[in-house]
Amino acid sequence: RVDANKTMNSSFALWKAALRMLAVMALLCNYRFLHALPTELMLEGCSVDAVNGRWFRKIPSTKEAPSFFRYNGSSTRYELFLHAGSSSDWWNLQEVKLGPEGYVDEYGDVLFVAADRPDTMSRIPRMGWKSFNDTSYAMATPPTVVYAPVSVSVADCQSGDDPCIHYYTRWKAEADLRDIRPKQCYDLSDWIRDIPEHEIRKLRNDFMQNGIITFFDFLKPSVLTRLQQVAYGPVLSDVWQASFPYKSGRARTIPWHPDNHDEIAYHLEQQQANRRKGLYAYSFTRSINDVHSSVRFYYPELFANMRDLMESRKLQEALTRIAHREYELSVLFVSRYTAGDFLNKHTDSVMTRRMAFTLHLTKGWRAEDGGLLHFINEHNHRKLDHVLIPTENALTLFDVSEEWRLLPHYVSEIVNGINKARIAVTGWLSFRTDDDPFAFEDDPQWRID
Repeated sequence: RVDANKTMNSSFALWKAALRMLAVMALLCNYRFLHALPTELMLEGCSVDAVNGRWFRKIPSTKEAPSFFRYNGSSTRYELFLHAGSSSDWWNLQEVKLGPEGYVDEYGDVLFVAADRPDTMSRIPRMGWKSFNDTSYAMATPPTVVYAPVSVSVADCQSGDDPCIHYYTRWKAEADLRDIRPKQCYDLSDWIRDIPEHEIRKLRNDFMQNGIITFFDFLKPSVLTRLQQVAYGPVLSDVWQASFPYKSGRARTIPWHPDNHDEIAYHLEQQQANRRKGLYAYSFTRSINDVHSSVRFYYPELFANMRDLMESRKLQEALTRIAHREYELSVLFVSRYTAGDFLNKHTDSVMTRRMAFTLHLTKGWRAEDGGLLHFINEHNHRKLDHVLIPTENALTLFDVSEEWRLLPHYVSEIVNGINKARIAVTGWLSFRTDDDPFAFEDDPQWRID
């Protein structure tokens, strides 16, 4: 009898533990199901104009009922959200008015509700959608099932898809800005590999001989990977802008927005025509600095981090030991060359520019792809002194400070049909104490950029 009681108690304990585990598993599964991120919405009986198109998972949503929205132009959007009632829950589809900055200005009419008012929020109901007005429910006609994709992060966006990218960039930037702590500057020396003494001596000799030096494997691998992910990922069209020389000689930039594609194509043709005529011409894409501060904050790898990197103590000390001068950053941008892009011969010896630099983020580039940096002999225009292939993680700097060292150069055209981009961080350094800037006369032989 004692053994039987022990067996019964043991069995009861096992059953109790099993039931407890099942209850926990059910709770976990229910939580996972309720907070799963759907890849599409399935709505029946709604106006196609109100529903069809890309929807976004509203952020943050970890502790809130699921809600989604989609843009209807720049002044309105539709929001789909779960309404919690006293006895049951149901879904509302509501129009929202947006202000000039894209923020919610006022909530408009409720367009549709789930008339059957499901008592669960485990799914967006496919049946029973009714159009709504102040007096009655009326079936929407015709009843149509619409499958609409849902974006849940910036990874679901494509470059140039500004509504998608802008939502996630602004949300992320504003969340980070609330947590940021003031700091004057960041020394990013720890991004750079160690630079041994024997390399400094070799680069000093190269600099004295021809004014061109290259740090190979400049960044640590983890840093390079992070920068490449951003540079090759989707960004707002205002960040990447097509760049061409304008009539005044200064650069003109046009955002890579879908509405501008025809205009950009026209300028590309014009630059190719000018090139065939022997005129100064170029065509490539570049980042610009005069974008909204939240966008710059969201893309620190393309803006602030690059500036801090070029002014880092490790790099600046190395340059001082090589060139026997102290430098500071003057201009910086990220360039992007794709099929058909080029940069005609020119010299960078303008105003306070003293050292030009190019840090290549380019992956797997070959000489036959084009986009090579050619240095022309300034005394024999038919002779090339140096040709540099874009090399991943190589920082090249060349002196543009001396009258006897013009270092004229050009970037050859990217071969048509190449389905990849030549991306590099580009700019100029000035002397830290430079009170007497100079500029060479505009010799028609060498166009000054």
